[in-house]
Amino acid sequence: MLRWTVHLKGAPNRGNNHSAVAVGNRIYYFGDPKRNTMKQMGVYIFNAVSLRWTKLRPVRKRHHAEAVPSVRRGHTAVLVDDVAYVWGGIPYCDTVYAFDVARHAWRKPAVSGAVPEARQHHSACALGAIMYVFGGETVATRCTDDMHRLDTAAMRWSRVHCGEGGVAPLVSAYHSATVIGSKMFVFGGWGGRGVDYNNIRVFDAETDCWLSAPEKCSEAQPAAHQFLPEGRLAPRAFAHEGELYIFGGWNCNQTLSDLWRFSPAEGSWTLVEPMGVVPKKPWMCCCAVGDRVVLFKDDLHILDLSPSLKTLSELAVVGHRLDQSGLPHNVRWELAAMRKTRARRRTRNAADGGCVGVRHSHRV
Repeated sequence: MLRWTVHLKGAPNRGNNHSAVAVGNRIYYFGDPKRNTMKQMGVYIFNAVSLRWTKLRPVRKRHHAEAVPSVRRGHTAVLVDDVAYVWGGIPYCDTVYAFDVARHAWRKPAVSGAVPEARQHHSACALGAIMYVFGGETVATRCTDDMHRLDTAAMRWSRVHCGEGGVAPLVSAYHSATVIGSKMFVFGGWGGRGVDYNNIRVFDAETDCWLSAPEKCSEAQPAAHQFLPEGRLAPRAFAHEGELYIFGGWNCNQTLSDLWRFSPAEGSWTLVEPMGVVPKKPWMCCCAVGDRVVLFKDDLHILDLSPSLKTLSELAVVGHRLDQSGLPHNVRWELAAMRKTRARRRTRNAADGGCVGVRHSHRV
């Protein structure tokens, strides 16, 4: 049974449409709570085990600082091996930035080929060494339906021309895109005409074709829930055990907090109702770390997809307000996180690409 288990106050994401990637038990978040576009983009690291944030210090040397992107929103980040590739966003930019998660170093690799037009609120996914970019808003055309790929081994861009026999893609921005196998599942978004999409669009990377995805309610769904998810902007999506999960979003009238599961094999939707306190904030960052999903904006929430006996026991201790004085310190910290507490943040030097240790701690 899925459960919301952790609620921490004080996550660094106070803006909209920033990006993050998961590396092992850590999440690398690229953004900044302040919208000063003259500043360097902040890099924050969340440890999903200790439940602590670390902020890397800005790069000081000029020849290294030139490789660091400025503060922006509406950009994307994908992970290929140990490198996070950050692209797009507003202020409009078509430059590729690469962040080495092992060395904590930025670089601006030279690229070739047909560089896509700068855009924001697009989607990006990695399939092997290829980064796929779809849709988004450009200065000239607003919402687009074009697909591009970047071969990160050769650092070469090319436009994807959809193969014959597929369906035409929809112009879209503010959608989600999630990889399952060799396919990219696109959900939600906005077409620029006041219409919020609520359907699945599937791109097959093996054939370069867009496929139709028949959708229905799951036969196991209760009669009271025999409906499909409504259209929305900025849904948060993740894959687990070959199925697609969609959480929340914005329907232009209110913030949504529903969780849906889509089975590609059956083409069916199921409304999922986890236990615990459900977050109700739009534009959250979302990253899957093993069997847990971390969502954050101002506050941080963790959805446990397969709670362990330890987690269930800790929830019982919190729920029944049992005495915790004899428990180990690390267990008391985990219990405090389940009661909603202030996240702690450390700051490290990232100058010259190196991480030289913890300097001091302070609140986000």
